[in-house]
Amino acid sequence: MSGDNSRRPFRILADGVQNISDVIRIIELRLGIEIEAAGLAAERRTDEDMKLIDDTVDQFGLLIKQGDEAVEADFNIHQAIAKATHNQHFVTFLDFLGWQIIPRRSIYARIVDHSVRRKYLLRVHNEHKSIAKAISDSRPNAARNAMRRHLEKSLKRYISIADEET
Repeated sequence: MSGDNSRRPFRILADGVQNISDVIRIIELRLGIEIEAAGLAAERRTDEDMKLIDDTVDQFGLLIKQGDEAVEADFNIHQAIAKATHNQHFVTFLDFLGWQIIPRRSIYARIVDHSVRRKYLLRVHNEHKSIAKAISDSRPNAARNAMRRHLEKSLKRYISIADEET
């Protein structure tokens, strides 16, 4: 049965994400998972969960003000939201995807103009703050919509890059 693909575990290998098209496909997958995670987090979050989410969003903001790309901090925000679902499968899924969910390290490294990169990161920070606010207010639909806007904007940014490369 070694040739039976239906029994093999799902995998996205690091070397399987080599171009913008691969990044776009991962963001499309994330849309289906992380939108619901945001909604569940808004329904289930504890004060401790909210502190972790707020701390990670604040850390992201601090790092980008210092000129950092804040890739790890960005990942930590999404992980904190997944933890607030109180469903370990969301956390495990994001752990599985790992840094591949934050592809800007390699993609946006091409943008030499630091002011353009900073404006981009400030927009991402505002998107994260909107998600955190909706979760804090225990508004599941608003949290889902905020996460949807965040990921769809990311998707549009990467589609734009793909268009520039063709």
